[in-house]
Amino acid sequence: MNYPLISEYIEAIKAAEDNFKELANLRPVLGDDGQPVMTSGNFAVVFKMQDVETGNFYALKCFTKEQEGRGEAYKQISHELEKVFSNYVTKIRYYEKELIVDTKFSNEKGTAEFPVLLMKWVEGKPLCTYLQDNCGDIILLEKLCFNFSVFSYWLLNQPFAHGDIQSDNILIKKDGSIVLVDYDGMYVPAMKGQSARELGSPDFRHPLRFEKNFDKQIDDFPLLLILMSLKAISIKPELIGKYCANGTMLFSREDFVNFGFSTAFTDLQDMLDNKELCRLFGAFITVYADRTIKSVSLNSIILENPSPIIPSEEGIIDQGWKYLAKSQEVLADDIFLCGPQRTEEQLFKQNEIRSLSKKYKEKAFQCFLKVAKQGNAKAQYALGVYFDIYCYDNPAPELAYEYYLIAAEHGYPPAQEMVGRIFYSGYHKVYNRFPFNLWGTDTIPINSKNALLWYSLAAEQGDANALYSLGNCYIKGGVVSQSYDKAIDLFTKAAEQANSRAQVTLGDCYAEGKGVPMDWKKAVLWYTKAAEQGEDEGMDKLALCYEKGLGVPRDMNKAKEWRAKISFEYR
Repeated sequence: MNYPLISEYIEAIKAAEDNFKELANLRPVLGDDGQPVMTSGNFAVVFKMQDVETGNFYALKCFTKEQEGRGEAYKQISHELEKVFSNYVTKIRYYEKELIVDTKFSNEKGTAEFPVLLMKWVEGKPLCTYLQDNCGDIILLEKLCFNFSVFSYWLLNQPFAHGDIQSDNILIKKDGSIVLVDYDGMYVPAMKGQSARELGSPDFRHPLRFEKNFDKQIDDFPLLLILMSLKAISIKPELIGKYCANGTMLFSREDFVNFGFSTAFTDLQDMLDNKELCRLFGAFITVYADRTIKSVSLNSIILENPSPIIPSEEGIIDQGWKYLAKSQEVLADDIFLCGPQRTEEQLFKQNEIRSLSKKYKEKAFQCFLKVAKQGNAKAQYALGVYFDIYCYDNPAPELAYEYYLIAAEHGYPPAQEMVGRIFYSGYHKVYNRFPFNLWGTDTIPINSKNALLWYSLAAEQGDANALYSLGNCYIKGGVVSQSYDKAIDLFTKAAEQANSRAQVTLGDCYAEGKGVPMDWKKAVLWYTKAAEQGEDEGMDKLALCYEKGLGVPRDMNKAKEWRAKISFEYR
């Protein structure tokens, strides 16, 4: 099949309303020169379009060359991406015979119909451009390096592979978040046994990758290459000007042939006193030799998270939480104004209280939003909590999940644990305060593998809630092999950080002899630690120990004292 020239596509796009079938509501975005905003590559041209009904922007890919099996491949890729709940990728849709173009390669009527690919428009800069524009900001470079390590861990745990990991296909948004684009060379499980449709940039792919090498491992080499390069750049930013000017990282195709003549290789060796860089360098060399990351521990690619919070931002976030606290304090008075026989004065007072509470909530929202726009993961997580818990009058679970996910992908451990919890249950119960399914199983389906992934990312950074949740995964088995030893280790680490749920669970393990020898004294020790923090279950079980003399002398007075402290809701 012959495809139109780029100039012919431009003319067709200018009259989009007349030339589209299903996408007639799209219009081209025009640049300062009055021409459609577009970019072109080897196989296609991409136009920036806007939906006149919704105002949303899209990228419309029009093809300039034939590619065998393209239509079927895009259908398989689209189906796979529909199952992915992440901001790292965008959903796509392939339209067969969608755009009418007047071209010299057409039939006798002078026009022909051509396929297009539609996806959400991503406003961001290619990786190398972003590095060059921010070469003087060491904090931003460190954060980008960490974010890329989280992204790499995520992608390497997926059943698919991008197939063309390179600078131009990695867009960095203003808030520092990462988005993968251009899925032409993607591998999905439905393609098992097929040959690659394209091989990707030779400056990023393994030198021995050929068409027959087409599986979920094809991203291993470029991801380690980029991550190692970003770590080196975060230590020595001047490497950007030396190596990244042409859209490559520290190494390029010439280096892969013979590292002995590589100046970048020499520069790296002089920096290997940095432990993280040394670890990544070792992983990269292993992947270079084996072509896969299977022999390398994935945990080794997660780097230390530099604090995303600067003092002024920390203060704004704290102020936001204070506003929320005031909102709740004000509402506490509303309880006494509820009832079937309220006076007109009480109704006025009630409305006044609710209005004041709403104002405090709005101030909190503005504090969080102001900092979140700067890419601050802690503020993004706070927005998730805001929409999750504090919008009880107008629940917004989709927004809560979106902000949790953004913060998680920026590497914030509490957000990663929360996203893991959502995937584990298929919905979020908001700290078990609501008995109904807030999320809805059609919104966030259960995905134990994704839950394990996010729990692991947060646990790797020492998050106590994630350590506890991951321990539960090992207790129950299923997505991971059941292991009481690993569970006890994780529970202990969480309990030592004063996680009351882990303390109760660890007490249960000693009481029942699960993974450890039965020891009621140690059970009482952990129940006591949880009880002293006000954990209802800990107080209940500690009271039971005093009632029955388990691990402590029998003492009914102490049992009564602890039971008296248990909250009404728990009873």
